[in-house]
Amino acid sequence: ANINICHALSFSYYLGRSPQLTKLSAKPPIKNTPQVEIRKHREYCSGCNRPFIQCLCDHLPPKKISLSTKVLILQHPVEHRRKTISTVPLVRLTLEHVQILVGRSFDHQLDSILQATIFEGTMPLLLFPGVNSTTLEDPMALTKLDQQRQEHMQKNGVEQLSNPNMDENKFLLIIVDGTWTQARKMVRCSPILMERCQPIQFTSTSAEDRSIYGSIREQPD
Repeated sequence: ANINICHALSFSYYLGRSPQLTKLSAKPPIKNTPQVEIRKHREYCSGCNRPFIQCLCDHLPPKKISLSTKVLILQHPVEHRRKTISTVPLVRLTLEHVQILVGRSFDHQLDSILQATIFEGTMPLLLFPGVNSTTLEDPMALTKLDQQRQEHMQKNGVEQLSNPNMDENKFLLIIVDGTWTQARKMVRCSPILMERCQPIQFTSTSAEDRSIYGSIREQPD
């Protein structure tokens, strides 16, 4: 909802696709050594946890970006295992107030998290396309979300005076990390997401533009 969120997450996506940097330090491969042994002895950067040849530390901001929106990433286990190419760890290194949960179903964990947001006056947003999703390209999107947040607070009996910091954390942005098939299953197995969150989405702004959902990469479920 906040334009800074889009910039920050786009930046983290850019980091994940940055060209490989010059190799700083790595042991030369041993001839006729199985690949698993080569990986076993590969050295990793302690900063970004990537092989030195892919080190991205020079591209990270000197200080984490602080947003008025908290970010919660629900990551599929398959994505979690792809640590050296996943962009999610870079989001945590780039932004403040980022929480990551790994799994296929999250109702039990989300119940306590979403309950806590009620007292804070924070409205949970789910980045997921659908007929009821608020389109972020709409110039009135932020105004609509602010109105929905006020209604959300009134519905749950939350008053502004109960928490003077409410305007600092208006929204909790929930992102589902996985292929399109994985993401749909995760949302379906976590009905609390649709029950308590306001879905939001990005869509094409012109006939020449492509929706980001048409470019989701394929990989095993």
